[in-house]
Amino acid sequence: MAYEFDWKLRAADTDFSRRVYTPAVLDYTVRAINQLMEDIDHSAYQIHEREGLLYPIAHAEIDYLEAIEVGDLVTISLSHAVGGSSITFEAVGRRDGVEVFEAEVVVVFVGDSDGRSVPVPDAVRTRLDERMA
Repeated sequence: MAYEFDWKLRAADTDFSRRVYTPAVLDYTVRAINQLMEDIDHSAYQIHEREGLLYPIAHAEIDYLEAIEVGDLVTISLSHAVGGSSITFEAVGRRDGVEVFEAEVVVVFVGDSDGRSVPVPDAVRTRLDERMA
């Protein structure tokens, strides 16, 4: 089951044409990921405080399939694949059931003190699997 996050496109998220400003899609995809991680009790702040870890974005890409305009309600559906030290999030944005974008965001777990990659904590794997099952 995918995790879903709703986003209503505001004028501030657009360019002069009233269509989505390109970086806004990545911003809201990351907001969806952040909300998911908070929902499973592993927000960036929580995991840093508990384990001294960070999970910065190592890769992001977006394919735009349809125009998104002011007032559109877009549902972002997330799925995930956990690797050794990374999580790949696949996102699909839909407006009225029609795909408007596809995105991929990869986060890598690193130690705050040295910036070296570390294994994805077992608790994160477990909670993601439970939440997304």
